[in-house]
Amino acid sequence: VAKVAQPSRGASTKPRKVLGVLREHHWRVAVGLPRRWNETREFADTPDWTFNDGRPTPLVGCQKKRYLQQLEYCATIVKYLKEINEAQETTVQLAQEEEEVKKRVASGKFKQKGINELKIHQPTRAKQVAKA
Repeated sequence: VAKVAQPSRGASTKPRKVLGVLREHHWRVAVGLPRRWNETREFADTPDWTFNDGRPTPLVGCQKKRYLQQLEYCATIVKYLKEINEAQETTVQLAQEEEEVKKRVASGKFKQKGINELKIHQPTRAKQVAKA
């Protein structure tokens, strides 16, 4: 009795129908279109229906997900911009403080000496002042 080998049902075997659908998408991507017709922003962002009285329509699952993601992006951008502004302000303040310290040190090191002070320290002038 001869054994008949059955083909394996591994992951590599796919139905013909799926392969045909995948092949159809290749031309859309090659032309520059989205893979599916409903992946464009117009179909993704605009609602399917509207209220007659003008009320906004509720967001669909993907729209809500994108909206919340954009809110999260905005929050992180604002947070990082605040950190950058604080860092810039602190560097400016530190530079100003260093300048003030340098000015204080420089003003304390050098004292102005006038002609009158020089005359007091001369030996003849010192004796005359002491006698008087």
